[in-house]
Amino acid sequence: MSTVKIVEVRPEGVSPFVKYLTFLSEKKGWGWDIQTVPEFSKDLFKQATALKVAPALSDVILPQLSVMPTLVRNVECLDSFFNEGGAWYPRLLIHEALRLVLVSE
Repeated sequence: MSTVKIVEVRPEGVSPFVKYLTFLSEKKGWGWDIQTVPEFSKDLFKQATALKVAPALSDVILPQLSVMPTLVRNVECLDSFFNEGGAWYPRLLIHEALRLVLVSE
């Protein structure tokens, strides 16, 4: 059984990204546990390997954080959290994804 658990925080329900990620996990036999919840809570950190967050929730989540990377602080937006060395850090993955696409073009 996989130990990977990804939790998506999105009030509107399951996103197309998570639907695809679930499909891919099933197709590849990864056995990832992927779920969607409507509200952010720091309790989610206790049960997840990674969190995917709707960027629209940034205004609600950022004031609750004491530590954040420079990019997240400057842009005032986040789309995920990852555990690094036992601490959870917000990330803005869409920024890097767009940068890679623009550089490659």
